[in-house]
Amino acid sequence: MVECKRCLNVESFDTLIHQPIRITPSGLCNQCDNWEINSKEFYKYRQAAKEQLPKIFDKIKSENHEYDAVVCLSGGKDSSAALILAKEKYNLKVLAFTIDKGTFYDGVKQQIDKITDELGVDHVFVKAPKPLVNRIFRFGIKTLSNAGIQCKLCGGLLHVPIQSRFLLKYDSPIVITGLDLWEIYGGYTLEKNRKTKLINPFLYTFPTLKKRWNDYQLTIDDCLNLLKRFSSEDQFSKLKEEFMQIANDLISRYGLSPGEIGALKKAELYDIGLPAIEISSKKQQLRLLEEHGWSPPKDMFTGEIIGTDCRIGGLVNAITSFKQKRKLWSYRIRTGLVTKDEAIEEINRRNPDVERICHTLNQIGIKKLQNQLIGGWKNKKFKDVYDTQVIDKVNAQIC
Repeated sequence: MVECKRCLNVESFDTLIHQPIRITPSGLCNQCDNWEINSKEFYKYRQAAKEQLPKIFDKIKSENHEYDAVVCLSGGKDSSAALILAKEKYNLKVLAFTIDKGTFYDGVKQQIDKITDELGVDHVFVKAPKPLVNRIFRFGIKTLSNAGIQCKLCGGLLHVPIQSRFLLKYDSPIVITGLDLWEIYGGYTLEKNRKTKLINPFLYTFPTLKKRWNDYQLTIDDCLNLLKRFSSEDQFSKLKEEFMQIANDLISRYGLSPGEIGALKKAELYDIGLPAIEISSKKQQLRLLEEHGWSPPKDMFTGEIIGTDCRIGGLVNAITSFKQKRKLWSYRIRTGLVTKDEAIEEINRRNPDVERICHTLNQIGIKKLQNQLIGGWKNKKFKDVYDTQVIDKVNAQIC
C-alpha cells in the first residue's frame, strides 16, 4: 500500500465524510491536497475567532449575566483545557456542568472536583439514571455501523436539552465546549462537502448540527435512516421499535417544552470550541493540563490519549481497526495537532485491554459483542471500521 507523504492515509474509503481516499501523483492523498486549498479559509476563521474573542467576552461581561458562559465539562482532556482557558486566560464567570452517565474512568470525578475547586468555579453534576443510559449504550453497541447511534442519542436527546436548559435558566449567551482543532476541521470538511454557508465554525454551531439542537425528530430521523440503511426489513422493524422506546423515554425526561425551544431559537448564542482556538498541538495541551494536575486515567482500554472521560467511547475506540484509526489520526496530523510519528506512536502504544473491555460490557449488561445489522461486523460497508480479531478475543473471554 502506498501511504500519503503527509498523513497516514492509504487508498481506502473514509466513512467520516463518505468519500474515497486516493493517493495523487503529488504523493499526497486527495484529502491533503484539498487541505492545501481549504486550510487558508479554515485558518482565517480561526484567526478571526482569536481576534473577536476578547471583544465578545468583554461585551458579555458588561451585560452582568449571572454566568458569562456555561462550560460543558466531561472531565476529559479537552473539556478540562477549555475550562482552564475560560477561567485563567479570559477570567470568565462560568458555570461548569457535568452529566454523570455512570461511565467515567476511575478518578475522573475526583479530577473534576479538583480542577473546579482549584479554579474556583461553580459546578453542577447531573446524574442520569444508569438503567436508562445503559439501554442507550446496549442499543448503540449492538448496532455499530460507521456512525455511533449511542452518541447521537446521548448527545442529541440527553446532553443538548440539559445544556440548553442551563443556558435558558441563567440567561447565558455562551456555551464553551472542548472541541479541538481536528474536530472543528472534521465538521468544517463535512459542511464544505454539503456546500453549507458557514459563519465562523470556531464561534458558532455548524448549521447542520444547529438544526438538530432540540429538534428531536431530526435526531431520531438520522438514527432511523442509519438503521434502515444497514438492516433487513425484519431487523429494522424490531430495532425501530426498541429505538423509539428509548428515544421517547429520553424526550419525556429531558426534552424542552415548546416555549423553551422558542426562547432558545430567539437567543443569540455563541458555541465556542475554546481548545480549537487556543491550542495548536497535543503537547501544548498536555503541558497546560499537567500544570493543573490533570493526568490521563490509568484504566483506559488502549494507550491512546483520546476519549479520556467516557468508557463507552473508549470501548468503541478499542475495537476500532488500525485502518480506521489511521484515517482519524490523519485529520489530527493535517491540522498540526500531532506529527505523523506521534500519531503512529499513539496508535501502537498498547494493545486493547480485553479484560477491561469485558468488565465494562458486563457492567452495562452486554454478554456478547454482537452486531445485529446485516452481515454483522463483516458488513462490507463498514467491515474495515472495526477490528474483528479484538472482538473475537472479547467474545471468547466475556462468556
